[in-house]
Amino acid sequence: TPVMKTTAKVNKMSHAMESFAIMTNNHRDDSASLDFMWEKAHVSLPLSFAVDAAVMENISNVMAGPSNNDYYQAATYYHKNGKDMNKALEWMEMATKGDDPKYWHLRRKALILGDMGKKSDAVKAATMSMELAEKAGNMEYVSLNKKSIEMWSK
Repeated sequence: TPVMKTTAKVNKMSHAMESFAIMTNNHRDDSASLDFMWEKAHVSLPLSFAVDAAVMENISNVMAGPSNNDYYQAATYYHKNGKDMNKALEWMEMATKGDDPKYWHLRRKALILGDMGKKSDAVKAATMSMELAEKAGNMEYVSLNKKSIEMWSK
């Protein structure tokens, strides 16, 4: 099934192009052309991009400050790479605050707490993660949390 179909005018070039060539030309912030050349034929397809909408959305998101997921991603990177666990925990606190924490965020928080030796806090976070994962039907997270809770409860 074709994703895109188009028609274009074939223009004659004054010189021959021995090898088939595809190039982008006429670059602008929100447009370009995709040019095909072979022998004396030249076809130019105009392309346009919704750059302004994407940039404005990105500016709004950045200026609003980090999201819970941004904190989660930063904390996950710190945790997986053995960086400052106190900073990772601080970011996980930001990621999980509010009325709607995500079970995968709470799982990461539990893992960080467990690696910091804060086992009772790790069990609390893992228990919350397990309960939310069960409600969401994610039995893999339920199982992972059960195993961690058993390990930290010894």
